[in-house]
Amino acid sequence: MPDEIIIPGGHDEWAGHSWGDFVIGAEHTVFEWCMIYTDRHPTAFLGNHYRTATAELQDARLTLLGARGSNEPGMRPHPTEPCKGVWDDQAIYRVCNAVFQELADGIRRDRLAAKRVYLDDLPGELDPTLCVLDAPLVLAIARRRDDYGQYIAQLLTADEGTKKTERPKQQRETKIAVVRRYLESEYPNGIIPAEATDKVIARVTDASERTVRRARKK
Repeated sequence: MPDEIIIPGGHDEWAGHSWGDFVIGAEHTVFEWCMIYTDRHPTAFLGNHYRTATAELQDARLTLLGARGSNEPGMRPHPTEPCKGVWDDQAIYRVCNAVFQELADGIRRDRLAAKRVYLDDLPGELDPTLCVLDAPLVLAIARRRDDYGQYIAQLLTADEGTKKTERPKQQRETKIAVVRRYLESEYPNGIIPAEATDKVIARVTDASERTVRRARKK
C-alpha cells in the first residue's frame, strides 16, 4: 500500500492476553479483510491461531464474522458481571456477515480471483475465511456498500491518491493538428477546392488563417 496503515495492538485484562499491531497490506485473508472492514483487530480474539486451517478454528472465525448463530438485536451477557446484561444490536456482525457472504460467494463461483485454502483436517472442504484476496476486490465492495469503518476509508483515500498520481496527463491537440486532421478527413485525396479558402477552413476549425496556411504546407 502507498502508506502504512496500522490497527494498533492491545491488551485484554479480563482474558489475560495481548496482541501486537496489525499492518494492513495489499492482500489478506477473507477473515482479515472482514475484520478490517468493521474496524476490528484480526488477531485480538484468536491470537496466533487466527490462521489455523481446521474446522474448529473455522467455526470460531465464522462466529466472529457474524456468519454463525444469530445477529438479531437483543440482550447479551455482561462480559464481567454474569447477573447483568447489556443491549447489543449486533450491527457490526450484520455488516461483517454481509461482506463475508459476498466475498465467499464470489470465490465459490469463481467470480473473484483468490488464492484458495482448504481445511487441514477436512482436505476436500474449502475454507473461504482463509482464502486470500487483493485489496481492490474488497475496496470495490466498500465503494458500493458504503458502510465501512475508518481503516477501509484510509485505504480508499490512499487508493484514490495513487490513481491520480498514476493517471497520465492527456496532451492537448495543437490547432495545427486539428486543421490537418480536418483536411485529411474532408479531402483525403489531397485536392482542396478553390472555394475552401484559408478563411473558410479557419472558421470551421476555429483556428487562425495563419495556422491554416501552415497546415496546408506540411
